[in-house]
Amino acid sequence: LVAVVVDVSPSMATRSNGQSRLERAREAALTLARGLPPGAQMMVIEASEHPVVLSPFTADANALGRAIASLGIHGGGADIEAGTALAAERLHRAPSGSRLLVYTDNAFDGQVTLGASNADVEVRRFGGDVDNSGIVAADIRDRRDSKHPDRADIFVRVARFGSKAADVYVTATAEGRGVVASRKLRVAPGEPESIVMAADLPPDEHGAPPTVTLELSHENSDENVDGFALDDVVALPGPGSSKLPVFLFGQPSLSVERVLQSDPTV
Repeated sequence: LVAVVVDVSPSMATRSNGQSRLERAREAALTLARGLPPGAQMMVIEASEHPVVLSPFTADANALGRAIASLGIHGGGADIEAGTALAAERLHRAPSGSRLLVYTDNAFDGQVTLGASNADVEVRRFGGDVDNSGIVAADIRDRRDSKHPDRADIFVRVARFGSKAADVYVTATAEGRGVVASRKLRVAPGEPESIVMAADLPPDEHGAPPTVTLELSHENSDENVDGFALDDVVALPGPGSSKLPVFLFGQPSLSVERVLQSDPTV
């Protein structure tokens, strides 16, 4: 019996040399499934926050292939220890020569208790250190005044991980308006940079604030400059409208309309 536990945390989306860590783990698992000796069976467990058995023990290479192909990145962390515990439960009293394989991009610090099982445990790490830029904090604050009724300050903190500094572009786009602010900055490893960008963010016709998307980009789009794309985008709600939306139904009186029209907060 062979049990394979695959880490599907966001860091497994990190890319280098044209492939993500998860893609490499899939390839390794698929090679293992196709090379099973006669009589051997394999199971696949997806290790997310809540581990799931994608395929129970089977010798069917096609079924295993479908399970491996369905492995996808999940938000949050990966509970590797829970995933291995689930595999260990299924390997209880497994025959001699059985194996438990853990595919991850981090050193495994948990414990694996196999009870009466004779299974061997192997942890295989995919990927190493990569250069990466990421948004580590962001916020939008209301800064409107009499001259700028829809003004807001967009705060962004960018960090650089890896071996060398990089020039990074931070762009803010508002839903329905396109680009509302942009800034270029140079970020060195271990020296996060914070910026503030002013933007006018008027509400829509119903008074709802726009959603603002912050995105990082580089002059060189090479994955070796920024190997982890998932921390390059952040979406934030805009500040509330300075005006209260009022809807009139039926046939309101002219006096009511005049009062509402004369109120600057409506």
